[in-house]
Amino acid sequence: MKFNVSILKLIDHEADFVNFNGDEEFDFLDIAKINSNPLIDNNVLYFCVYDNEPELEGWYNEVFDRGKEIKNKIETYKNWSYVIDHGTLKEIENNSVKLIVVNDIIGFAKSIFHYVLTQVDPQIVAITGSVGKTTATALLEDVISTKYSSLRVYTKRITPLTLFSYIVNCLEYFHEVVVLEMSLYRKHHVFELAKLITPNIAVLLNIKNMHIGVKTINSLKDIFEGKIQIIQPNTKAVINKADDYLLTINYNVAITYSANVNINADIMLISSQYNKVLVSVFDRIIELTLYIPTRLFIEQSLVALAVCQLMKIDLKMAVEKISNFSPKENRIRKIIIVNKPVYLDADVTHSARLLEMSDNYSNNSYLIIHHVDFNLENPQYLCEDFYRCFKRFTKVIINDKEWNRKKLSAITMPENVIWKKKEKMLEHIEDNSFIVYHYSMFFKKNHSIEEIQNLE
Repeated sequence: MKFNVSILKLIDHEADFVNFNGDEEFDFLDIAKINSNPLIDNNVLYFCVYDNEPELEGWYNEVFDRGKEIKNKIETYKNWSYVIDHGTLKEIENNSVKLIVVNDIIGFAKSIFHYVLTQVDPQIVAITGSVGKTTATALLEDVISTKYSSLRVYTKRITPLTLFSYIVNCLEYFHEVVVLEMSLYRKHHVFELAKLITPNIAVLLNIKNMHIGVKTINSLKDIFEGKIQIIQPNTKAVINKADDYLLTINYNVAITYSANVNINADIMLISSQYNKVLVSVFDRIIELTLYIPTRLFIEQSLVALAVCQLMKIDLKMAVEKISNFSPKENRIRKIIIVNKPVYLDADVTHSARLLEMSDNYSNNSYLIIHHVDFNLENPQYLCEDFYRCFKRFTKVIINDKEWNRKKLSAITMPENVIWKKKEKMLEHIEDNSFIVYHYSMFFKKNHSIEEIQNLE
C-alpha cells in the first residue's frame, strides 16, 4: 500500500515532519527486512528501530539494531526519509535529511499496521505447529487462491516488526485473505502475534519436540500452552485429532482431521499406497496424489481440505491444487543426485522434522546425512527422538567426517546406521526407494545444487 505524508500525519498527529516539501509519497516503508524488500533508491521511509534489551522478548535481535547504524545510513542514502525518536534526533548531523520524529518508533509502525488492516479488512487464516507450518501455509495459499485474492506472509521466524513490514508494504485493497504461520520461540510469541492479527481461521498442525530448552519452553506442555493461544474468542479452529495434546482442545473447534486411519474425524485418511491416498471429507471419498509420501504431507493436505470447507472453496479445485503442489521454498525439494531422485532436506538438523520424514509410506526408505548443523537447537534434548527417527528408516547413511561424528556423538546409533565417505553414500540403494538427503543449512550458506549433483 502506498503512503504519503498526509496519511502518516493522520495516523500520528503528534509526529514532527522535518524538511518535507509538500505531500510526498513513499514507495516502501522499511520497518524490518523481509523477503519482499525491493531494490529501490528513492522514496524509502526507513524506521530506525532499536531496543536496548531485545533478548528479553526473544524475537530476532537483528531487527533492533538500526539505531546504531543511523549515521551510516543517512550518509549512504541521503535521499531516503527516516523515522526516529527524540532520543535519536540529537545524533543527526545532516540538517537537510527528511525526518519523521515520533515518541515511539515501534508504536508508530504498529499504528500504520493497524491502519492498513482496518482499511483492507481481510480474512486471516493462520497456522501453527511444531513441524510443517511453512509447507502447509504455502499449500493453503495455493488452495485459497482458487477463489480469493490472497496474500501469504512469508518470512522465516515471523516477529511483530516483520509482520508490520509485510502487511504495510504488501497488503493491497484487492486482497481478501491473508495467510500466515505463527512461530513460537518463547512461550508468549503466538499469543502476541494472534493479538496483533487475530485469525478468523486457525489451524493447529501438531505439537512436537521443537525448541525445548530455550527460555520459557521446558516441555511439550509449554509448547502446547503457547501454541493454543492462536485460538482467540471468535476464531474457528481446525484441529489435528490424531495429536494427543491437540485432542484435548474442546472450544472453538470447527473441523477436526486425522491422518490416522483408526481415529475418526470430519476429514480423515481412509487408505494409502505410497503417494496415492483416499480420504473422507465429511463422508465424501476423494483421491489425492502426494507431493511427498509422508504422514505429515497427508496432514497438510487434510488441513487444506478443512479450510476449503470453512471458506466454501470448490473441493474439486482444491484436490487439483493439492495433487499438483510443489513448494516454492528451499526447505525440501526433489532433485537428482548421481542419477537418483532424492528429497533434499536443507534446513537445520532437527529430530522432529526428520521424524516426520521417517514416517513415510515406502518399503525402502533411506536417510542420507551429508552435513549436520543444529544451529540454535540443543541436541541434548533430541537424542531419544533421533534414535527413533534413525530406526524407522531402512538405512541411515552418514557422511564420515569428523564434524558429523562430533555433532552426533551423544546419540545412540541403531544397527541400521552406516558411516561412509560422501562419494559412496548413494551406492547400492535400490531403485524406487524413498531417499531423504539431509544437508543442514545448505541454502543459508549459499551452496548451489550443482555442488551435490555429483558426489565423486
